[in-house]
Amino acid sequence: MLRISTSSSSRRRYTGTSHAVLLGALLATTGFVVTPAHADDPVVLGPLTVEDQADKNTQHHDTGLNVLPSTVQDTPQSINVISQEQLKAQAVTSLEGALKNVPGITIAIGEGGTLAGDQFKIRGFDAKDDVYLDGLRDFGAYTRDSFNYEEVQVLKGPSGAMFGRGTTGGAVNVISKRPTLSNAMDFDAFIGNGEYYRGLADVNYVIGDTSAVRITGMLAHTGVVDRDVVKSDRWGVAPSVSFGLGTNLNFTLSYFHQQDDRIPDYGLVVAQRPGQLIAGPVSEYGVPRSTFTGYNTDRDNQKTDMFTARLNYQANDWLTLSNDTRYALYSRYFQYTTVDRCDFLDGIATNSTNNCSGVIFGPTPQNALGGIGGGGPYNQNAWGVQDIATARADFSVGGFKNQLIAGLDWSVQDNDKLFYAYHLPSLASGIYTIGTQTQARGNIGISLFNPTHTPPAGYTPFIPTLATIAGSTATGSTVLHTNGVGTDYAFFATERFWFDDAWSVIGGFRYDDYMASLDSTTVALAATNLKSHNSLFSPRASLVFEPTEDQTYYVSWGKSAIPQGTSIVGAGTAISNVTTQLLQPEKAETFEVGAKVGLLDGALGFSGSLFTVRKNNALHFDPSGSGLIDAQSGDRERVNGFEASVTGKLADDWDINVAYTYLDSTITYDQSCTTSAPLKCVLNTFTIGMPVIFVPKNAATLWTTFDLHELAPGLSAGGGITYQDAMNVRYTVDVTGAPTKLTRIARIPETFTVDAYAAYQMDTVRFALNVQNLFDDLYYTQSFGNRGTPGPGRTFIFSVSWAPEQP
Repeated sequence: MLRISTSSSSRRRYTGTSHAVLLGALLATTGFVVTPAHADDPVVLGPLTVEDQADKNTQHHDTGLNVLPSTVQDTPQSINVISQEQLKAQAVTSLEGALKNVPGITIAIGEGGTLAGDQFKIRGFDAKDDVYLDGLRDFGAYTRDSFNYEEVQVLKGPSGAMFGRGTTGGAVNVISKRPTLSNAMDFDAFIGNGEYYRGLADVNYVIGDTSAVRITGMLAHTGVVDRDVVKSDRWGVAPSVSFGLGTNLNFTLSYFHQQDDRIPDYGLVVAQRPGQLIAGPVSEYGVPRSTFTGYNTDRDNQKTDMFTARLNYQANDWLTLSNDTRYALYSRYFQYTTVDRCDFLDGIATNSTNNCSGVIFGPTPQNALGGIGGGGPYNQNAWGVQDIATARADFSVGGFKNQLIAGLDWSVQDNDKLFYAYHLPSLASGIYTIGTQTQARGNIGISLFNPTHTPPAGYTPFIPTLATIAGSTATGSTVLHTNGVGTDYAFFATERFWFDDAWSVIGGFRYDDYMASLDSTTVALAATNLKSHNSLFSPRASLVFEPTEDQTYYVSWGKSAIPQGTSIVGAGTAISNVTTQLLQPEKAETFEVGAKVGLLDGALGFSGSLFTVRKNNALHFDPSGSGLIDAQSGDRERVNGFEASVTGKLADDWDINVAYTYLDSTITYDQSCTTSAPLKCVLNTFTIGMPVIFVPKNAATLWTTFDLHELAPGLSAGGGITYQDAMNVRYTVDVTGAPTKLTRIARIPETFTVDAYAAYQMDTVRFALNVQNLFDDLYYTQSFGNRGTPGPGRTFIFSVSWAPEQP
């Protein structure tokens, strides 16, 4: 691992470079990445920089971003880091598992064909399209395995100026493994209860004085303890090659492939006791948490291929240029079953439209049936391409240090979907036991206590046509095919000016020209074209005070925007109808004041911040032509909060990573609107003042490890705690022309889990035992407005690692 300059040298004043020379260089290069360089400074070669491999203070790590080439310590916003060592100690297998270490992140199940997993929310704001791999967007909607992760960083706060559209709550950036100039091998094998088998390989080989190759691989079959039927079979490989390591011109070419055949888990429906406002998952009311209410024919077959090229050129002692390019392909066949309907009834109701039959609160709960929801299967083929060219220059004017970063960001996403429908069994089959008991998918009852996982005879997917839709879930108006395209042209620039070695100001902005379109065709071959065009301006400013290398105090402000049609791949429909294509972007503004302080001679890092996020939405025109009306793309929200974290070494043999987040969220304005022209909206006073959904007020994580070599050489142990408050996930309001009352609050209970591990290192072999959810607590890993997915029960994972010595 190569070093960058220290914090003190990064604040050194620069001399001898004029603005004219700088601007000429930027115009000539059309914006590539620039890193500070001097004759006496080390060369910057990699995205991940650590002061010392034994140093656990992650504030010393580099951000890994060309648009923000600085350490976590020097960056004026909250950043949570999950290191490679922590990922391995916890036996993490996915991005979702890694983000369990970051309080303030929640995960949604998905709805309407969206992803069942990796739908992250940061500080309560949607971040499913804010996942980055080495600073470039990871466009796809899939469950990301962690086999090629070097580190995971979550940047919270004002990030629109760096990343563009989205990032209301922040962004997730994964740093992948890359070649280094030292031979190394590492092999891992895992086995555990719940049909858990996993193997990993990581080989780095030097092929020249400045060149190396690296390949990582993964093969896994995993179930979920205490969740029936759910399973995943996946494999992946990630080769990469680097040239020019240790020189002023280096190039890395990498490929990533992951393939997954899984049965998706859409969780358990929520239910509401008679006379109560709060509804919770049925597993809170006696339904076994192992209950799987889907079918064994459900499938989520995913395939991801990503090609990435990264070029870094140190042009002279003050200018460095870089260009990062990615081309990615995503394919997916998704067939899922959800039980979305369950409410309160006093007794058995065998022919009721009121959701549940034989409700779990009645005299015979074992007869409880839920109704199927969700859409039909689909086949998806998507691709995306992005190129970021950036220039960074460090120069001095009048003895004052400056740092200018500027560049261009261009991307295109394309998503093609073919939708299937279901053939339905005849009415005489007797399977339509709830609701109106007519031949409809939603009237198929699934037992909440003893479900049959085999679908009824004749219930099969097919591609609908007008000639074949009789006796199926499709009609002539059912959407058969869609094609969504999103194109983004952006320019960004950030200037940092130092008044002296301690005080500096940062000002920057990003301008995006974003166009989204959606072409759709129905079974009856009726075609629709929807378009949304938005210009986004995302400014950012910070005042920073750094009296020493290990002290950073800052005040930051920034804006971000989410345009209509931003989620080309991750959403069920990027633009849903004529009304939404005219909506203005959701806009957010963030203020943050914080401090990052190194303690115990820098071995321990403390970070704390106070912040407020305000999401507002502009007005838009009624498509009927009546003029400007007060309609929004979403509700207005405010989140005030506090974050604190401590990371590093409390003692020579004691490492710790602890974080806490407090989020006080409020819906400040909300409306109930029609979904078609003429658009009519009325004020929804019953949700105004309520907490924002998916926002837990308190959340905390702790992970600590102890080196027990004094008891036995090579022995180590540790563990962690995860806590999250209960959170509201949906408000149901009775609407009869206008909202009249709040009838239900769907709430996911609090989470409290404990994990533990022990490891023994013997020469080149490491043995480890991880126990996840040590006390077998019932908690929920994912949630939606009417469902919660129970987390795994007590899980034991035994692993053996072998890292043979290299010449």
